[in-house]
Amino acid sequence: MITYFLLRERCDAMWSVAGLLWIECKQMYSSGIRVYLLDNYNLLDFIVLSLYLASYMLRFLVDRWIKQADRHYNGTERARDALISRNYTEYDRIQQFIFNDSTDSAHSYFMKARTYVASSSSSRKFAIMLLSRNSAALYNSV
Repeated sequence: MITYFLLRERCDAMWSVAGLLWIECKQMYSSGIRVYLLDNYNLLDFIVLSLYLASYMLRFLVDRWIKQADRHYNGTERARDALISRNYTEYDRIQQFIFNDSTDSAHSYFMKARTYVASSSSSRKFAIMLLSRNSAALYNSV
């Protein structure tokens, strides 16, 4: 699920990179290609813009792979249902199944990448805290 803030962050980042690309294109047009390519600062600008674009593309791809892994396991919904019903053994079983799945290691890897797990009890406490905050916010908004 893409939130407003995540969407805004992505749009702002892409808008700033597009603006920097436009500045470089204007500079190349006004000074000429030969002069533009001979300036070392322009080479540095090109490298920085390439790294920006590569990092945003990588962020987009990893986000897509994580969503595919979540759809494959249906992990978020199953874990949420187990935590809401306070069935911690089921939550631990779901977590162990996903993280130790050797038949589909690519999906398992990206499910591990989307969560921070210090220990089973601390991750459970953190998940319960998030659920209680979200349910309280939902209750207060109604």
